[in-house]
Amino acid sequence: MFEKLTTNRRSLYVIVIALSIVTLAGKFFFNGLIYGLDFSLFHPDGTLYTFRSLSWLGNSQIESGRIVAEWYSQHAGKMTDIIPASLYFDNNPNWPLYKFRVLYSLLSVPFVYVFGIYGMLVIPALSYIGLLIILLEIGISQNRVNSALFIIFLLSTSLTLTRWMFINTTDSLFTFLAALSTYLVIKWNPSNGIFILQFCIFALMTVTRVSLFYAIPLIIILYLKSRKQALVVSLLAIGSFIPLVLTNIQGSIAVTSAEGGVVEKITSFTLNSIKLLTVEVGQLVVFDKVLFALMALGVFFSLRNLQSTSSKFFLLSVSSTYLMSLLNGTLGVNFRFQLPIIAALIWTLLENSPRYRKI
Repeated sequence: MFEKLTTNRRSLYVIVIALSIVTLAGKFFFNGLIYGLDFSLFHPDGTLYTFRSLSWLGNSQIESGRIVAEWYSQHAGKMTDIIPASLYFDNNPNWPLYKFRVLYSLLSVPFVYVFGIYGMLVIPALSYIGLLIILLEIGISQNRVNSALFIIFLLSTSLTLTRWMFINTTDSLFTFLAALSTYLVIKWNPSNGIFILQFCIFALMTVTRVSLFYAIPLIIILYLKSRKQALVVSLLAIGSFIPLVLTNIQGSIAVTSAEGGVVEKITSFTLNSIKLLTVEVGQLVVFDKVLFALMALGVFFSLRNLQSTSSKFFLLSVSSTYLMSLLNGTLGVNFRFQLPIIAALIWTLLENSPRYRKI
């Protein structure tokens, strides 16, 4: 029995990994600007992560800036004209925020040493493969392997997912860690073993990207299970967010960066929020009908069964990540801030959708 289960799981892993490699290869060989959106491998945000990895390899800021500028002039879809000095630690205004995001650049160092700038794509590729494997494991845990495989196949066709998961930024690594965290929520038990792993993964998330908006649903669900565990994660989330507040990030928050008094700021924020949500949903409808349909089904099935933990976690995650989008205020980011909820989406679909012959 155990041997048969192990063999079946290995076969499933082979299928998912093969599908991942095909998808990544497609993105690697066919990328660029699509309808004005940047689907290239090297993103404007990735300049700073690449610059830091090069610096940690012993290059001077001058040399690191020159390498990044030359590479982007030939390989980037947008931001092809970079002034090397604009990337220096003392010159770029984004470093006070990005300096806390050390994990992706650190993990990429050995790969950049071996493969050059293309090495910045290794961690995203591994994160994408790891994400799909976790989605498979969620399907196994819910005894709905066939359904999980079908959804994984659908997601592999998603332009949105591959757009953000296979570029030189933190998005893929953060999404992978969020999926691991979600899997541990599914596997929660009163013992400390699972929680220690959860704590470690969330700690890694805090040095990957802003993690507060993922922490909110996690803390709420943990509170329903163990108040002590929720308190510990809350302290870590707040502690990791305090340095960002001290770096004066108000200018990057839409409601505080708007001009005028309080009424004008609120009005501007409200109108911009409506516009942002309209654009976000519109982009999915136009560019990624598969992901839009899965999200719509996820919301529908979750609302139909609010009693389940998966429903609560998914709806809280959707609300929290869209709040992050509203506060950021950037139009047209095409589901970028919602990527960490992919595992929660699969969970609620598998747990709450109708079962036909247990597929």
